[in-house]
Amino acid sequence: MLGVDIINLDRIKESYSSLADRLLSKREYLQYQKLDNIKQKIEYVGGRFASKEAFIKAKNQKNIPYKDIEILSDENGKPHLYYLEKEVGEVSISHDGYLVSVVLLK
Repeated sequence: MLGVDIINLDRIKESYSSLADRLLSKREYLQYQKLDNIKQKIEYVGGRFASKEAFIKAKNQKNIPYKDIEILSDENGKPHLYYLEKEVGEVSISHDGYLVSVVLLK
């Protein structure tokens, strides 16, 4: 199954910090805290938000808790998609003013 989501990064500039608290898992939050500047943090949170929405669309299930879905970057920056701590598919995130995420489930 395939899921796609797009967001305007300007829409989360004011709320990225509170969004991070509600959206990110503990492991994602650790990666978020290591980022150097606000721009990176906004892109990180936006990417996770769009990717989690794309995952929910691909699963065709509502009411999946955001913190049960994780998008964790490896040492090279490649994002990996996990659901309930199990890798479940591929995710691609791209941003340039807008942010788009595509999820392909195994």
